[in-house]
Amino acid sequence: MPALVFGIDPVRRMVETILAAGQEVQLHIHPNWRGADESDRKTRYGRFQLHEYGADEQRDLLVTATELLVAAGAPPPIAFRAGSYSANDDTLPTMAARRRSAASGWHRRRSRR
Repeated sequence: MPALVFGIDPVRRMVETILAAGQEVQLHIHPNWRGADESDRKTRYGRFQLHEYGADEQRDLLVTATELLVAAGAPPPIAFRAGSYSANDDTLPTMAARRRSAASGWHRRRSRR
């Protein structure tokens, strides 16, 4: 989600390079980018771990990150791994609703229901 801070062009260049090499681009997010700002000298950021977000917030993060990745030129992703291995009990149903498969990344903490 660095595109929220730096714009879509740097992400587009990464996506183009990966696709040109014949590799897949899939979804991997660190939600702390959601609250970041380029001008704040790293003083503002969102919660870092995905397990710190409830199911609705996780859905919003996945939707936003997917839209940004596709806007950067990637095909719609079919796989997802939470940054810092921080998925939780809310993540699987959220991914299933978005038709994503999971990679390892499970956090031992239970959901924030």
